[in-house]
Amino acid sequence: MKTNYIINESVVFDPEEQSLSPYDQPGIEVTLHIPASECLRQLLLHQDEVVSQQFLFEQVWEKNGTYVSASTLYQNIASVRKALKAAGHLEDIIKTVPKVGFKCIANIREIEKVREELQNEVTTATSTEEINKETIAVAEKPLLPGHEKKLAHIIKPFIYIAACLACFVPAITIYLQQDSNTAFFSNYSHSGKVGECELYSYSSNSKKSITIFTGLMERQQLHCSQGEVAYMTASQGLNLASILLCDRVISKMGVQCETYVYKGKGNEE
Repeated sequence: MKTNYIINESVVFDPEEQSLSPYDQPGIEVTLHIPASECLRQLLLHQDEVVSQQFLFEQVWEKNGTYVSASTLYQNIASVRKALKAAGHLEDIIKTVPKVGFKCIANIREIEKVREELQNEVTTATSTEEINKETIAVAEKPLLPGHEKKLAHIIKPFIYIAACLACFVPAITIYLQQDSNTAFFSNYSHSGKVGECELYSYSSNSKKSITIFTGLMERQQLHCSQGEVAYMTASQGLNLASILLCDRVISKMGVQCETYVYKGKGNEE
């Protein structure tokens, strides 16, 4: 069962969607990036308990093979606090326990997303049944001579359109979600300048980030132009890395970016 959390009867937290929304206005959502969302979930699961920094490091990052600094943890907690305020909860429910960790002080109520799931299943089943009926009806009609070529001629433009959408949808998504992405990338540390490119990394280890970034750029034979900005995320445990190469910092409007994902050695996408 998927669970949502109602905080002080004013804000709903959806861990699956990484979102916060006012309890009385479910259509409004504030999106959290994944580490911040998981930090909030752990604090809610251990309500009124002091959750140590080491515990959060283990549950949020290290179990996925990523190691971050204390400053990254504090940045994510700050993101949670900002998101709660943006969703309408002005009271600070996350208390800092100096040199130990954090404590969530709030009334928490859990609700299961049963009705929504059942409704989706019924809708999907009905849609599938209707599609199957239409498919059977079409299959029962034999193609007349010469119709095969006409059918291929009709389908080809749709294949081309689908390919174009596959290329442009990620860029459109970045533009439409720019506000949430700005908050996300504000947690990246400035590692320095590599060639003509300003590098920002999710890791606070600048020297190591520059080494990894240089190696990835050489593998893909990518080059930065004057003023371009790169945002890099790397996970040694999962052997994954990604570079978001933008024409300017994401905090500015109208930014254009390209994404490069690396899986293991020599396997780029």
